[in-house]
Amino acid sequence: MSETTILNYELGYMPIAYDKAKRLAKALEIDEKLLFDDYCRFLDYPFQLRCKELRSELGLTYGTWECAAVRPGREPFQKFAAFITSQGKEVV
Repeated sequence: MSETTILNYELGYMPIAYDKAKRLAKALEIDEKLLFDDYCRFLDYPFQLRCKELRSELGLTYGTWECAAVRPGREPFQKFAAFITSQGKEVV
């Protein structure tokens, strides 16, 4: 990992990908949750369970995220999070 990449993470110019946050935390010997943003916390929850909970609470239809066949990307997660928040719920 380059110094520029680390600096971009530190300055908040670039979000840390979930897998990279886990590896970086292990290398630094710190709790990985210190590096997680909302997206990473959602993936770590685990997201399949949270999707199932939210579907039940809000009466949503079954989705592919719930069966863990597909891990959501950051952009679809942000749209999902905006919808969930607009319903008065927390994503994680």
